[in-house]
Amino acid sequence: MRVLRQIYPMHGVFAVLFVGLILGLNHQTTFAQGNEASTPSATLTSTQRLSMSLDQAIQTALASNRELRKAALGVKDGDAQVLTAWAEVLPDVSASANYTRNIEIPVNFIPAQVFDPSAAPGELVPVQFGTDNNWQGGFTVSQNIFKGQAIIGLSTSRLYKQAQSQNFALVSQQIITQTRQAYHQALLAKERVKLLETSLARLDRVLQETQARRDAGLVDEYSVLQIEVQLANQRPSLIEAQNGYKQAIRGLVQILGLPAGAEIEVVGDLTSFVISTDRQPTPTNAKLAEIDQANGHSAQTLLNPSDVIDERADIQFLESQVALRQKQLLATKSEFLPSVSAVYNLQWSSAQPGTPVVFEDAIRFQTVGLAVSFPIFQGTQRIANISRASIELQTFETDLEQAQVAAAQEIATLQDEFTRLFLSYDARQMALKQAQEGFRRATLRLDSGSGSQLELTEAELQLQEAEFNVVQLAHDYLNAKASFDYAIGSVPFSETRSIETSLNP
Repeated sequence: MRVLRQIYPMHGVFAVLFVGLILGLNHQTTFAQGNEASTPSATLTSTQRLSMSLDQAIQTALASNRELRKAALGVKDGDAQVLTAWAEVLPDVSASANYTRNIEIPVNFIPAQVFDPSAAPGELVPVQFGTDNNWQGGFTVSQNIFKGQAIIGLSTSRLYKQAQSQNFALVSQQIITQTRQAYHQALLAKERVKLLETSLARLDRVLQETQARRDAGLVDEYSVLQIEVQLANQRPSLIEAQNGYKQAIRGLVQILGLPAGAEIEVVGDLTSFVISTDRQPTPTNAKLAEIDQANGHSAQTLLNPSDVIDERADIQFLESQVALRQKQLLATKSEFLPSVSAVYNLQWSSAQPGTPVVFEDAIRFQTVGLAVSFPIFQGTQRIANISRASIELQTFETDLEQAQVAAAQEIATLQDEFTRLFLSYDARQMALKQAQEGFRRATLRLDSGSGSQLELTEAELQLQEAEFNVVQLAHDYLNAKASFDYAIGSVPFSETRSIETSLNP
């Protein structure tokens, strides 16, 4: 996810909406196929070992991935932020009630001449004002008639919801792509372990046969020693490959959102995988091909990048960010506009001596007021805010342009990679068959005494390299196809799970 730049200060309801959006969208869709019962639970314990196909891995990730859950919560928070925006244009109604008991009625001093014209000038007399009990209560209704930021905040609501939904779709596509690639990486690591185990088994058989020939006096001790050295050199590689597989599984478990230490087993055979076709020799590879071909976009069909760039979730997300910055600029400019509000008061008042009786003989009165506030001068802050909002808008427009160019280049690069893979596929398969035949002949030559141990060692290394090259090519293709699906905005299964399901898997 692109890291958003610092958010500049804003004011009013638009600030509430905009800051809430940025905070919510910093976190990165869940997915489900029809068979929800097959989705592995996120509460998988570390003692359980689960064999998991790629589609099950995707289901698990989109049901349990924590970043996806955050994105779903961001959409729910967006609904709450929209309600906050409406609060600025809806009336504000409040009620109040007040009771005062005068234990001693207040006394004021007034000139005595008010009551006695003949009194001496300056003479004051004490006079009590008030009653024992005083009651006041009523309702107040205030309504914004015109407030620029509130109006813009309302028009931003649609963009805000749209941006949150686009963020959810973006995180969904990212999680699916990461799951596919992590799964392929785990398959590659698993195949490497299997190939090294096969290679060690071949060498072990050769060692036993050479020892038998040594015992028969056909070869010397040095021939046996050569194979033992080769075996000793291979065993650390197997240990490294096994550790690499464990590390790949841990990375996949983290993406799936499963507890740390959960044990899973990936299924698939990269050695026999046929690239860019749904016709596979094994059922497990058929599952891989099903995901590979799920969106109907073949890697062998060239696409014009400009035709698909706008379908990308990250491009759509950046477009929504540009639209929001445009609203931010309007909101900042609206600070120069006046604000108009109206206030209505309905009040009751009552006063009684002696024992209090609630609002006895109360008097009712009503008032209506209109307030106009026109900002004249507040220093240079508003002008500076407009300048900064304009700069930020231009910055995001530039980011969008850069993202579009980068997306076009990514699509073109991936299509070049597909060309390389397809051209290499037949050659890799042919090299594997030739290496297998070469190893067979080297073994026969050694058995017949016409070959050497060095020839067998070279044949074994060539076979091992050819086997791994085939596996590596299948891995590179599957990962490139996952990246390609994301690059053209057509990630399989990213639209099949609702936000509510993400929050309640």
